[in-house]
Amino acid sequence: MIKNLIFDFGNVICRYVPRELIAHYATGEEAEILFRAVYHDWESLDRGTTEYPDYIRAAKAMLPASLHAAADAFFEGWYRQMPYIPGIEALIRDAKAAGYRLFVLSNAPGCFADMIGYFSVTQYFDGILISGTVLDEKPNLSIYRTALARFCAMPSESVFLDDRPCNVDAACALGIHGILFDGDTEKLRTLTLPRLGVTL
Repeated sequence: MIKNLIFDFGNVICRYVPRELIAHYATGEEAEILFRAVYHDWESLDRGTTEYPDYIRAAKAMLPASLHAAADAFFEGWYRQMPYIPGIEALIRDAKAAGYRLFVLSNAPGCFADMIGYFSVTQYFDGILISGTVLDEKPNLSIYRTALARFCAMPSESVFLDDRPCNVDAACALGIHGILFDGDTEKLRTLTLPRLGVTL
């Protein structure tokens, strides 16, 4: 019996496309220059091996002075430019009302643990684990074990939703029910989740 729904955040709850985020802060050739600097090693933020202030300094060192203000604006507010996946807010709200325990397991910089409260949908979640806070990342099996322990969740009673096949495969390897989410929330609600016995 499924009791727990574990969601990735980017491209499951909110749309996360780096170049679309950059477009809010620069255009044309400047957007490409800003993109290369801002995302020069974003994975190190997700892994928690680089502190956010240090990363910002390194990124700005790659930029002309004329783009420093744009970089500062990006690093201060990039997450505010992430719109919800259509229909996901209602699905999460309904899942909570149906009695399921809800969690987030996301690869993101440790500072996102403080930023994520910006999204009102987080009020429905019973726990949130951001990779950068534990110096680990998906698809390492260790971060799923950490999540299960923190969430007090049994693999066989849990569903994990992610947009990347490797992350879903890793969850399945531990006995978690995995769903590769393609952005179709209606299909998720009416077909995919019901096949696992999850009714909303």
